[in-house]
Amino acid sequence: MFSYVPSSDDFRQNNSVIREMRKRFTEISNITLPVLDESHNNADIGVREIENHKYLLPRNVRYICDDVSNLLSHVSGDQFDIIVMDPPWLNKYVKRRCLAHGSHHGYDMMPLVTFCSPVGEILSPKALVVVWCTNNASIMEEFVQGLHKWGVHLVATWYWLKVTKGGEPVTPFAASHGKRPYERLLIASNCEKDKDTIPDGLVICSVPSGIHSHKPPLDELLKRFSSPEPRCLELFCRSLLPGWTCYGLEVVRLNHSFLFEDETL
Repeated sequence: MFSYVPSSDDFRQNNSVIREMRKRFTEISNITLPVLDESHNNADIGVREIENHKYLLPRNVRYICDDVSNLLSHVSGDQFDIIVMDPPWLNKYVKRRCLAHGSHHGYDMMPLVTFCSPVGEILSPKALVVVWCTNNASIMEEFVQGLHKWGVHLVATWYWLKVTKGGEPVTPFAASHGKRPYERLLIASNCEKDKDTIPDGLVICSVPSGIHSHKPPLDELLKRFSSPEPRCLELFCRSLLPGWTCYGLEVVRLNHSFLFEDETL
């Protein structure tokens, strides 16, 4: 926290440590993972070595490293009560990074969600589909109009407000362009009753991660609106959650041992 109105140089200097750590992590973890479909069915933390890198595995997790177009080859016949996804929406930040550094420094972009078909086939009779959104209004309008392809309808919009350690928004709300201090989260369901039980306009506040596009975990919050022991799937994920099926081309990236401290030392 600053005891005065900070300048842009103050912010840059204040974040210098995390920016250097993020740069090192990007270099270390920038590998292409092989296709994987594995489980860690243990109540203790596990360690998996992949391509000479060590990753920490939470309890009772299934992790699948593959393109989402192959989703049904891994989970056909399964039914999930909660599906969370953070699609690689087309945005200016990622486009600039790909142009400057090559696509391996960002992630593949898609202008619209083109993976609609498989999701509807793996939903339970009372399922939630939770989607992190882009702030591009035209993309979002077309996406919402296409939710019927999954057999779901929009029931609520939540907001993640990014705040500093002092509790203030990380950027001004009034900015007409550029970064905003919040992101939208669409909650869709195939159950009509969810429209009355899931609150609309819910605001989640937290200090954002120093790693780009790293979203806060939603598992405990979402379970309040699902079955007592829901089956959960996350698509396009980069970190593992205990008890979940996690799917993505970078599925274990944020479980890299570089990001953890060894408490046994």
